[in-house]
Amino acid sequence: SLGIAANALANMYTRRQSEMERRRHQRFEDTLSALAADFIKRPVAEIRTGIEEIVDRFGRFAGSDRAAVLLIDEKDRTAYTYHEWIARGDPAPVRDFPIAAAPAFFEQLVTAGGPWLMYVEDFPPSDELAGAALEAIGIRTLLNCPIADGDHVYGYASIGYPKSRHRPIAGTEQVLAFAASIIANALSRERLEQQAAEHREALSRALRLGSLGQLATGIAHELLSLIHISE
Repeated sequence: SLGIAANALANMYTRRQSEMERRRHQRFEDTLSALAADFIKRPVAEIRTGIEEIVDRFGRFAGSDRAAVLLIDEKDRTAYTYHEWIARGDPAPVRDFPIAAAPAFFEQLVTAGGPWLMYVEDFPPSDELAGAALEAIGIRTLLNCPIADGDHVYGYASIGYPKSRHRPIAGTEQVLAFAASIIANALSRERLEQQAAEHREALSRALRLGSLGQLATGIAHELLSLIHISE
């Protein structure tokens, strides 16, 4: 009977833990949903602040050492840190690095289509420099998710853990994918707004030049009229 009672208590504890974890995930997803809705009302100048808030939140939720968003500069072929959250205030940030230093990683990034877990100790020789840089700042396990606009991948969200072959808590992959989709939409809106501003400025310049051209034409016409009168 003691064994039955112990099993019953163990099952009760397991169910309670599962329910608590489910509620925790739900609260966090509700928070992300609220942040996503908030992005619609945010001025473009505040989008970066909103993304930083999301990165900080999913870093804490995942119980990770670091969380970051890195974007790809296709012209320079470099991945640069857009924002990074560090749990213990470690002064050593994730450094920008050339894509050539991690070709296998970036190939996986383009083809993954969603979150994937990777261990630094398993990096192939082609990515040895990137692996050494991660180990130098204490990262041995990474959970990554592409940030994409359709089929075009232009960055990724990443969660880093100091423990080798770490297994993130259940549901972390889904939360990271949700966060990455919010960030992708926000960055797309930021780019569109910047392009619109550039187009407005170009149109304004063209109109100013057009006005100057009309003014010059008018002056030339007046001068010709004066010449004809003097003759």
